[in-house]
Amino acid sequence: MSATASPTGSGLKVLRALKGDERVDTVLAELPGHAVPRVVKVLKPETRVDVERFVEACREVATLESPAVLPVLGYGRMRDGRAYVVTAEPETAPFSEAPSMAMEPVVAAFANAARALAALHASGLTLGGRVTGAELFPGPPARLDVSLAGLSLDGSEPARDVKALVQVLVSFSEAMASQGQFETSVLEVLEPITDAGELANTLEDLQGRWRARTEVSGKHPSAVVYEVEVDLSGTTLGQWQLERVLGEGAMGKVYLGRHARIGREAAVKVLKSEHAKNAESVQRFIQEATAVNAIKNEHIVEISDFGEQPSAGGVATVFCVMELLEGRSLADAMDAEAFTLARAARVAREMALALHAAHQVGVVHRDIKPENIFLLKRDEFVKVLDFGVAKLLKPLGDIPRSGTQAGVVIGTPDYMAPEQALGGAFDFRVDLWAVGVVLYEMLTGRRPFTGDTFGRLVVELTTKPPPPLPHETSRGEPIPAGFSRLVMKCLARMPEDRFQSGEALAQALEPWTRPGGPRDIEESPDDGALDSGSDLPLVAPRSKAPLVLGTLFVLAVVAAGGYLLFAPSSPEPAKPVEVAAGKPPAPEAPKPVEAVKAPEPPPPPPAPTTVWLEVATHPSGATVKQVEGDAVLGKTPLRVELPKRQSLALKLELDGHVPVVREVPFSANVALQIDLEKKPRPRAVVPQPPPESPKVADPKKGPVSNDGTVDPFNP
Repeated sequence: MSATASPTGSGLKVLRALKGDERVDTVLAELPGHAVPRVVKVLKPETRVDVERFVEACREVATLESPAVLPVLGYGRMRDGRAYVVTAEPETAPFSEAPSMAMEPVVAAFANAARALAALHASGLTLGGRVTGAELFPGPPARLDVSLAGLSLDGSEPARDVKALVQVLVSFSEAMASQGQFETSVLEVLEPITDAGELANTLEDLQGRWRARTEVSGKHPSAVVYEVEVDLSGTTLGQWQLERVLGEGAMGKVYLGRHARIGREAAVKVLKSEHAKNAESVQRFIQEATAVNAIKNEHIVEISDFGEQPSAGGVATVFCVMELLEGRSLADAMDAEAFTLARAARVAREMALALHAAHQVGVVHRDIKPENIFLLKRDEFVKVLDFGVAKLLKPLGDIPRSGTQAGVVIGTPDYMAPEQALGGAFDFRVDLWAVGVVLYEMLTGRRPFTGDTFGRLVVELTTKPPPPLPHETSRGEPIPAGFSRLVMKCLARMPEDRFQSGEALAQALEPWTRPGGPRDIEESPDDGALDSGSDLPLVAPRSKAPLVLGTLFVLAVVAAGGYLLFAPSSPEPAKPVEVAAGKPPAPEAPKPVEAVKAPEPPPPPPAPTTVWLEVATHPSGATVKQVEGDAVLGKTPLRVELPKRQSLALKLELDGHVPVVREVPFSANVALQIDLEKKPRPRAVVPQPPPESPKVADPKKGPVSNDGTVDPFNP
């Protein structure tokens, strides 16, 4: 918006245009009734939004009392129907334009931003995962601009905002001189967090621990000590010249490397110096390279070299050489578009094949998630990455089996199997659970289990069944019942109820990998056994004693029947034969052999008189009632057994949401997945002047719009 775009005579004076985005035009302007200039954002005509709901959301944001929220000072509609919102002018440039800063104020600013998100989420609003450095101002005080929350009234998960804020923090850290320790700490500690309040607490705790690491000298009262991770671009490790950084994780940096003699390119992963000092971290790095090299599967990233090189500081530089991959992570692919059922099945099948190969040599990945699955540009061929926290169930070369301390939980919580989250003993079937979670997420765009804290997540995992899949994917493609059963089998709470090998899971997925695959398939027996020579620990399968006893019973019956048919009869005493004079005795007629009666079949079992009802809602916690009698059945997620009937009428109620009434056939088991719609916020009643009295603009507030809110753009 330019200064000339504003109508004259409105009392609004545009000082200058500010940087907006594709949704809004933004200006700094003087407004009637305001002593200082304000920021005014006007929705562009092409921005599709329910104006009334947007204005109501602005009213809600204006009531937030968090000092971390940039204040909303006005809102309303213009005469042409467009909505606008007025905010205070930030005291500093946003983070997207800020120069390098010390770590402590950066962490404090992002902790404040997390507090702002927590306040916003408590009001029922989100930013739809759209959090960038342009909305965060370092201050002091640091504040987050949430004035456009009304553009995200689509029921987006608050966790998306938290994840986006963490990504902004990580991206900002890349430009900092002391990025090494900072970014490592962020990735290790913050990545699993999905709750804004928990994120704020963690950042404040992190800030406190950093503040405590100080040294005191005579000239400087205190100076925080940080290690600087040196960029090794341009140096040589072994035969590999490092050209540039390709990426960075919690444990190391990955460089584009070129072989000094033959010029071949590869990815060179270098363990960060802070971890190279720790013998356990070095051992785990070596274990990852050894494990990957032992698996030898086309779906697992190949490691071709490993080495250590002395450095000037006395700490060896530890590195490994991996194949150079071109493509993107599964997480990025899922963010870009919704998956078809066939595509999701193909990706999951290739994951299962890779994991089966790992399990055969005794390696449990235990951190399967979309970020660790790479899709090559060539036909989206799957590569499983990052065996850095893998568990060894048996010795591998010179490396002994892993001995994780009881109660220690390793992995990403949202993808953990129940037994893994509890910190107890587990085997390779935790990886197959994680494949099920990823498969569920590819189909629906959300994970089956979530929790505000790790403790709540564990409760969900260990006490509730996974919510049933909806009838359609997030693309609107039908999900056949057979495929739903497959996914639910992956997510069975008890390991013995899941697929018993990655190979068995891959075989079950194969029919679904082709477009237009079967609409339904029968479940086949799954012994899922590993190779006969495998010595991996495995929970014993369900007892087959009933089958054995039944077989013995049938054999016994058959044997008994054969004896009766073919055994020689006992000799009976001879009867005296009367012979008439002159006549030979008549031959005795043979006695008929009495047929052996077959055992009567057992009577058929009585038909079941009850069926199961499963109800899951988004969000959960809704009260489920029977319409008839208004009897409360429980809260979602709900699984209850009820008498069979022709139909069942249900009513679902949740505070702040529109009640739902649903009648379903109830002669067989029923599973429902229902998205609850939020109730529109009641609009405040604005007193209107009598019809004969014309509206008079308040010189202190400016002109009044049709809905009673201030319109600073029109006279």
